[in-house]
Amino acid sequence: MTMPVARPDSRASPTTDSERSLRSGYPSGRPRSPTIKSLLLAPPATLTQFIYVLASSSGDVLGYALDGAGAPTGAVPGAFGPSAVVNMVQHPNGTFLIIASNLDVKTVATAGTGAIGATLDTDVYSTVGGANALALTPNGQFLYVVTDSGPASTDIDVLSVTAAGVMTFVSSVNLGGGYNVSDLAIDPTGQFLFYPTGSVLSNGVEFRPIDPTTGALGAATLIALPGAARLEILP
Repeated sequence: MTMPVARPDSRASPTTDSERSLRSGYPSGRPRSPTIKSLLLAPPATLTQFIYVLASSSGDVLGYALDGAGAPTGAVPGAFGPSAVVNMVQHPNGTFLIIASNLDVKTVATAGTGAIGATLDTDVYSTVGGANALALTPNGQFLYVVTDSGPASTDIDVLSVTAAGVMTFVSSVNLGGGYNVSDLAIDPTGQFLFYPTGSVLSNGVEFRPIDPTTGALGAATLIALPGAARLEILP
């Protein structure tokens, strides 16, 4: 008689506090289990890496430390929120996060331990709508934020960013009506900004040159890629 072989259950309950914390999206002891909206893996300043989690059900941004094998070792101190956060990036110097909500964009300090600290600066959008996407140049000098300036108009705001996390509005490009820009991507050289148009008139991806001195965007060129919604540019 052949005995059945027991298979490991991938849904087995976590056995450590850090595993429970990462699966739930909250540090140990917090009650709800949110839906994770997005993840940001921080570049390693040391052998330890950090992952930041945006929990859509609470609006919190939470951080976790990872060991060299990518396993969670526990939640880092601090949290950002609750807020209507839509996206986040980390500055390449590793000292702060840039977090966009439906109201504004903030720079938030992160320590060498990965801890989420105080807000460094706040920039209210030049337009009336909330942010849809954001991207940072590889050198961390310019930030691009997609906002809705009305029911039928979309803008890309350009902000300069200092190494200390101070932001200054530089300029804005109005794309006009019919756009639904859900993502931004910058090539590794920092020369071009790409975005899916989501437009019924020109469904595809547009790209614009970036002025390396001012961050200003040049004229758009359309690439016919129907159905494009998210972008990733590999180095």
